[in-house]
Amino acid sequence: MDYNEKTLPFQKPASHTVIDNVDEIKVTNIRQEEVDFSNAFIKGAKTTAKRMIFHFKAIAGGLTAQILKWFVPSSIDPFYGATFLCSYIGIVMLFPLRKNHLATGLGLITAILVALTGMWPIALLFGGMMTMLLDLIEQKTDNTGFWFTIPLSLLALFYANIKMPESIFVSMPIWAYGAMVAIFAAGLLKPKVLKHLANITLMSEADKKAYLENIEAQKALAIAKQQAAKEEQSFALFARHIEVLRLIEDENKNLPPQLAMIVEKIGTQSIDILKIMKADPRDVLPGGQFLNRYLPLIHQSVVRYTTIKSLHSEENIQENIDEKTLIALNGMQQAFTQIRQQLADNDVDDLRVDLKVMDQLIRSQGFEIKD
Repeated sequence: MDYNEKTLPFQKPASHTVIDNVDEIKVTNIRQEEVDFSNAFIKGAKTTAKRMIFHFKAIAGGLTAQILKWFVPSSIDPFYGATFLCSYIGIVMLFPLRKNHLATGLGLITAILVALTGMWPIALLFGGMMTMLLDLIEQKTDNTGFWFTIPLSLLALFYANIKMPESIFVSMPIWAYGAMVAIFAAGLLKPKVLKHLANITLMSEADKKAYLENIEAQKALAIAKQQAAKEEQSFALFARHIEVLRLIEDENKNLPPQLAMIVEKIGTQSIDILKIMKADPRDVLPGGQFLNRYLPLIHQSVVRYTTIKSLHSEENIQENIDEKTLIALNGMQQAFTQIRQQLADNDVDDLRVDLKVMDQLIRSQGFEIKD
């Protein structure tokens, strides 16, 4: 008999570390003191240069908005230079150094919303404030840029109000505030569909490719977890039977060849029954009841037989236990053959019913079937 993982696919899998999130897979082989600080310096310099270029772009965007103020009418008339300041700070807050695509997407929606009210000169600032607030809540204390952006955004709003007849907040229609509350609530709830759409829309091609690969890896991980759970369930269901079979195998080494051959056949048939039970859950109950009843009895009988043979000589044993044990085990082996056949016949009966249903369905549709 052989009860290793190759013959029993429902064996308990080897213990391994389950990774709950693909993002947690990191290379940790490099020791901290072995980090190449020259590469770190170059990387930091590149990041700084990219951020400086971004600020120049934000300044250009602010200047463009200020020029458009001379030609495009709006429902507010901020003080000279306020449009530039509000647009520049708004762009900076809309696209933080640490990417949060959902917050940026909701900020852009807020900016469009404010622009629809006619207050387009300060639209980017309101959008940036929405992004900054959501990013601050999301990243918590990791985002230290708010120490710079919050005072500047408040200063920009104050500067835009200098020569206004009434406050910007008073001029904003009520429905716009309701919409911004809804946008903020969406940022707090972070629905998966909205977050996925923001990532796909705002990510660079390289980041988008990595993001989609990560999604596929997460799906594969979920499938692997389900499979592992199924294997654990299968092992729990069959563990007792497998353990008894292993105990019988240990005792079988001490049996005479005739008895050992029959016990070997019983073990092989038991494996077949277990595989049938695994393939069809309906066979679990009858097959399990049969194995629960007879496998422990076989183990008990074999143990008692080997014990008697080891403690007593043939002269002291009045009965021919070899012949009686052979007859009993032979009858048990035939019972295992029959239960295995019954379980197989159940599957054949199911197939026969399926085929009959298909045949009746085809004929009921008017198709001519030649036998």
